[in-house]
Amino acid sequence: MGSGEKSSLLRNLFGFTNRRNRVCKERTRHLRYCHWVSTFAFTDGVAAHSTELVEDAKEPVVIFMPEGSRTHLGGTMRLGLRPTLFQPGSEKSTIRKLYGGSTEVHERHRHRYEINPDYIQRLEAGGLRFIGRDDKGERMEIFELPTEAAAGPTHPYYVGVQYHPELKR
Repeated sequence: MGSGEKSSLLRNLFGFTNRRNRVCKERTRHLRYCHWVSTFAFTDGVAAHSTELVEDAKEPVVIFMPEGSRTHLGGTMRLGLRPTLFQPGSEKSTIRKLYGGSTEVHERHRHRYEINPDYIQRLEAGGLRFIGRDDKGERMEIFELPTEAAAGPTHPYYVGVQYHPELKR
């Protein structure tokens, strides 16, 4: 990735972060696809980053998918229609309701980066709920803030998905 592309991505990152701050403050609706940017606020105040933007990031919350190739970019993305399974306890989930209460959804993927599994517990401790995972339970496909909780952040509609949502049922 050239310096112009990285500069553009960084500007977008700051724009997303500002939007996320406004959305949380004003409690307006928020749906992100390719959701990784929306996770940064929930990492315990560390300087969270993506290896897509900073290759040697100290806190790589988002990483290049391990099975991908950095040298052969053609055909190495996670592509196509893939299943996402809603996790137990997500029955009242905002996005699950959009899918008619289904236990799984099939949506289109097109990406090389994912949430770093080493950060899942920290993100969840910060209030995010990973309510949808891939069919192996390894990849975080859907997160949201709960609409109500005894402790921690809540939001009426703060949702992120890794795929490109077409909201198929």
